[in-house]
Amino acid sequence: MERGFEPVRDTFLRTFAHHREHGAACAAYHEGKKVVDLWAGLRDRRRGRPFAEDTLIPFFGAAQGVAAMALALAHSRGLLDYGEWVDTYWPEFAQDGKQEISLRQMLGHRAGLPTLKYPPDLHSLTEAEAAPAAILARQKPEWKPGTEQGYHYATLGWIEDELIQRVDPAGRSLERFLLEEVLEPLGLEFYFDRPESVPAARIAVVEATQPLRFLTERELPPLRLLLAHFTPGSATRRTLGGPRKTGGSSPSAQGFGLVRSVARLYSLFTECDRELKLIPETLFELEAPDEPRWDKVLKQPVSWSLGFAKPSPRFDFGGSRAFGMPALGGALGFADPDRLLGFAYAPTSLGFQVLEDRRAAALRQAVQGCVDRL
Repeated sequence: MERGFEPVRDTFLRTFAHHREHGAACAAYHEGKKVVDLWAGLRDRRRGRPFAEDTLIPFFGAAQGVAAMALALAHSRGLLDYGEWVDTYWPEFAQDGKQEISLRQMLGHRAGLPTLKYPPDLHSLTEAEAAPAAILARQKPEWKPGTEQGYHYATLGWIEDELIQRVDPAGRSLERFLLEEVLEPLGLEFYFDRPESVPAARIAVVEATQPLRFLTERELPPLRLLLAHFTPGSATRRTLGGPRKTGGSSPSAQGFGLVRSVARLYSLFTECDRELKLIPETLFELEAPDEPRWDKVLKQPVSWSLGFAKPSPRFDFGGSRAFGMPALGGALGFADPDRLLGFAYAPTSLGFQVLEDRRAAALRQAVQGCVDRL
């Protein structure tokens, strides 16, 4: 713990005392220097295993921010342009009304593809035809692209992965691209699929919130979202709840890693880092403010831009140039260029909020307060 950041430790400990936390980790980098690195509690409550320095923790939807970093790197290296049509890089995507969807629209959750619709003849398709990206390439949008917004929870990751494979000269997957270009050279750990070299025991077991807590919880999701989540056939239930067929892991819906690694990644995106070879044009794109739009899936105004969440009245993290990604249940990672701050937090007990979990909010506010007092 760096001197001057003691209030963050106090806030972190209060999450265990007042929010029934079981295990968690929190980290922050300021001006490229690690200033917060905390972990406590249990990584597996049922087996009584303590949270350790090398414990990997699931980030769920917050992994989407890490996936978006791969496209930002590709942009810095001249491999793709956010203003181009998706089918410029992926010709097969231009089917059934998807000829004019830009990367900017796609990464802003405005393409009309929030869910993967498996065809009736799925079992008769070849492995390549049945791949999630191939199905999405043939799928008709649920609304006219660009006219409405709806959180593409899992589908965005499959599309991002396909785009990286198409533009990378080596044809690598999004995970392999990040691993070889960023994670391994910097000694960071984050995965979308568990490699055989990583023991399962290192990964924290995240517990769902007990249903009875719902009756006493003071901070619940918006009523519109709750009603939509329990409504069969709604875009919310089809995207976030409901039964799913397996289609392989999606980089926008799951991922796990060291919390300090995620904080370091975001820290590297606060300036033109020499190691990542980020160019000013890329950071300008990521930092540009975005107006909140009504989200058909989350049933509230949300600002999405280039694969990240942006600050909005209901999720006011960082300065106006900040970008990051929360997850249903509490995990959060973001970059605050105004403060040269990278932050990450992940718990092992899920909360009810989709965007602004009160544990994550208290910790990020404590970190930002400490930075502002320096």
